[in-house]
Amino acid sequence: MPGLAGLSLVERGSLDCTGHEYWYRIEMFRLVRSRRMLILAGLVLALLLVLAFRALFGSAGAGAGDRQPFRYPVDAVTMRRAEAQPELELAGRVTAGRKVAVVAPFDGRVESVAVSVGREVAAGDVLLRLDRRLIELSLNEARRTLDNAELEIEKSDRRRAYLKERLVIEEDALARASRVKERAMQLFERKLITVIDFENYVAAVDSARLQILELNRELGQLQLDRRSLVNDRDTLRAQVADLGRNLDAAELVATVDGVVLDVQATPGGHVASGVELVSVAPREVMEVEIPWPSAAGNGDRVSAWALFPEGALAVEIAEVGSVVVAGQASPTATLIGRGPLARRAVVGGFVPIRLRLPAVADAFLVPSRALYPGDRVFRIQGEPASLVGVPVAVSGRVYDQAGDPHWIVRAEALDDGDQVLASRLAAASDGLPVEVANLIEVETARLTVEPTAAAVALDAASGGSGATDPQWR
Repeated sequence: MPGLAGLSLVERGSLDCTGHEYWYRIEMFRLVRSRRMLILAGLVLALLLVLAFRALFGSAGAGAGDRQPFRYPVDAVTMRRAEAQPELELAGRVTAGRKVAVVAPFDGRVESVAVSVGREVAAGDVLLRLDRRLIELSLNEARRTLDNAELEIEKSDRRRAYLKERLVIEEDALARASRVKERAMQLFERKLITVIDFENYVAAVDSARLQILELNRELGQLQLDRRSLVNDRDTLRAQVADLGRNLDAAELVATVDGVVLDVQATPGGHVASGVELVSVAPREVMEVEIPWPSAAGNGDRVSAWALFPEGALAVEIAEVGSVVVAGQASPTATLIGRGPLARRAVVGGFVPIRLRLPAVADAFLVPSRALYPGDRVFRIQGEPASLVGVPVAVSGRVYDQAGDPHWIVRAEALDDGDQVLASRLAAASDGLPVEVANLIEVETARLTVEPTAAAVALDAASGGSGATDPQWR
């Protein structure tokens, strides 16, 4: 049949008329099913092509603006509040040996002089003595006056106690007289007592009141007098203490080991308070002038070390000699060293100095690479993370056992747990996208306030002047 020309019939020539329709239907069913499978396969292939096209071209065109920017992999340090003792490094200028002056503590007469020019003295040796007799007389007189003042205060206290007892008695008497007066008034109204008797009761009440008023007046005056006595006693106590100190200071002693340079006192001569009497040149003493760091207060006494390259000698300096004057444009302090430190120093040269300042509380310790110019650090915050500059106040350094420095900073904008940039980035700025690749902790257990033995070179930028910035910023 013409309609079956495209069919593939098995044993087509053997079919009779009865089974021809049956096989025709079977073959038509197979043909329809094959077409459906072809259509379904075509749809699946088309869908796969569309998805592949979108994956290759569609997302690149539509999502080009959503592409994630490059993020700098950085190190970060976690902030932890701690108490630290800062150390600063600066250059000190070595000066000639100083002159230690011994001055008169008060006006008086020189009793004896125990030294002469050129004599060797040790700290604690007696240099001269001032006459103690006038001070002793004044001290004894002040003590007697003080004893009298104490007696007067004691008498005043006893009188006050007596008056208070009297006041209680008089107040009880007034209460009784008032009750009697009320009873007498009732009797008088009933004409059971005379006018004279009633007036006597009234007079008793008035008398008790007058007694109470007089006692209160005397107590008030006694309190004023006692205040005056107490003020006089306190003044006398201060005078006795000053005289006692002068009595102890009448024997002037050397404060350092050295040689007597000058004596401006003779036995029997009179001296005025504050006048230089003896001057001593210290032996084995080195003076180093340093710029006073702004992180230290005026008059603060700090520990200091001089660091020498040869052998890395680190010797503690004995004391801070000068008092820093507030308001100076460039305040300085003088360090005094003894022994091998003095022998190693060259007058007119410069020596690296490390200062240990008073402890700073409620501060953060950050690695040296975390501090950026302008005294600021970068906090890492947000998601995705970016940098935010935070200004900090730098108090100095503290060194760990390996000699690595950590800056001591304070900032209200920082808190425990904040992450701070600990990498050196030339492009570091507010808003810079970063990614924390390594989170480190400051090992406070390794931090020490002892000076390291590593040599500290002078700042080359000072040009040999030694005028390095005290803050090293």
